[in-house]
Amino acid sequence: MWLLPFAGRGNLPVLGAAALLLRASYTISSPAWLALMSEAAPRGSTGMVMGASETAQGAGLDDRRSWGGSSMTDSGRRPRS
Repeated sequence: MWLLPFAGRGNLPVLGAAALLLRASYTISSPAWLALMSEAAPRGSTGMVMGASETAQGAGLDDRRSWGGSSMTDSGRRPRS
């Protein structure tokens, strides 16, 4: 995410590198997070805790309005200037 401010217009390689690094970090950290959740869950409710964790993560990814606030339209696209 540190590269994103440098990925302005016409700087597609920097944006591609940032996307690649973000994807790699998610790929590495996701199994570790799920392992932590499964160990922290009370006995007998591991599935519920892991399901709640993944549901919260999915809800956060789907919440388009929090990303752009009032600058986002209902379709999730930025309005034209």
